[in-house]
Amino acid sequence: MLSYIRNMSKADIRKLLTPIRDGLLTENTVLHMNTQNFSVDHVVVPITVTDFLREVNPRWIRWINTAAGDLEEGGLPNQIAYDHHGDDVPDHQVVEYINTLDKYQKRSMLNLVREGILTDECFINISNLKGPERVQVSMPRVVEALRLSEARYLELHNEKPIMLKVFYMKHYSSACFENVHRADLDVRSLTAARFTMPIWYTVLFTLMTLGTFGSHIWSQATNYGDLQDKLNMTTPTIILVVSSLLIGLLLYLTIYMIGFLFCCENNYKNQLVTKDLDYSALYVHFCELNQVEKRIYAVKGVQFILLWYTMILAIYAHEHDLNIYPALACVLTNGFGLMMFARIAEFFRRCRRTRKGTAIAAR
Repeated sequence: MLSYIRNMSKADIRKLLTPIRDGLLTENTVLHMNTQNFSVDHVVVPITVTDFLREVNPRWIRWINTAAGDLEEGGLPNQIAYDHHGDDVPDHQVVEYINTLDKYQKRSMLNLVREGILTDECFINISNLKGPERVQVSMPRVVEALRLSEARYLELHNEKPIMLKVFYMKHYSSACFENVHRADLDVRSLTAARFTMPIWYTVLFTLMTLGTFGSHIWSQATNYGDLQDKLNMTTPTIILVVSSLLIGLLLYLTIYMIGFLFCCENNYKNQLVTKDLDYSALYVHFCELNQVEKRIYAVKGVQFILLWYTMILAIYAHEHDLNIYPALACVLTNGFGLMMFARIAEFFRRCRRTRKGTAIAAR
């Protein structure tokens, strides 16, 4: 177990310690560590936060030292803290506390539940209750409070007009729930555990890609003849063929990525995220994105090449009295498309991995 902890990646350690840094978990919280990635004879080993911190690098203790009141100046957690299991805390106070948490705190906590590290036997701090004792509430009550909070949000969302629903529409990332059975908590339907992205990134990225395609056609229609007069006969043809192939590749990759995004769950319908699948032919075709990392780098590479190509073309058109506006339009649409895709790529990386990590699933 000690070897497993010392060989954990920085990302895994940060994921475990983030709820502690936020003050949600205490030094007495029991983490249920699964060593399946380290040992063939893997078992789920319970370990307290105090014991875990003793085995990691001391810089991680300094990193979580910003959590108010949980760590002593010396670095190790305070063992003389008084914990009170707040079974008598009213439900509405638990819900109010949950509503004060930001989306990052909720997601970091629920991700540990989803992976079976936090179970139904664990507790979290309720820091908005003042008193001599530190009040803790069990995870089942916390999950139920999250469910009630999201149900109230859905009631308000149901009353919105259609245009307002579309305006606030967003995608939900998929997630892996293979280990959630160890937690004995149902967090499958909670949207707080998912990474979200407004649908406008998808819409704007699509429009920018189509704008790049249209500007390319406009540029070739207006400047191709003049380029042949000013350059030799083969150079404009080579430029036309190469740029058309690049934009064609960009369109091909964009179609599959946009199709995948619309296969993901969203908040337009008045229900929490569910595991129901759509087995239509269109969904089956787009619901999985193969070689996702290669696709991301390919799109960024094509956009970067097109951006420099159109900038050079705009400068050349300005110097030789050609129509500069198609090249400028191509620069703007491609540049904004590159900005939109940076956010979409981050969404893809948060989705559930399949095919040994090379592909992602929409649900």
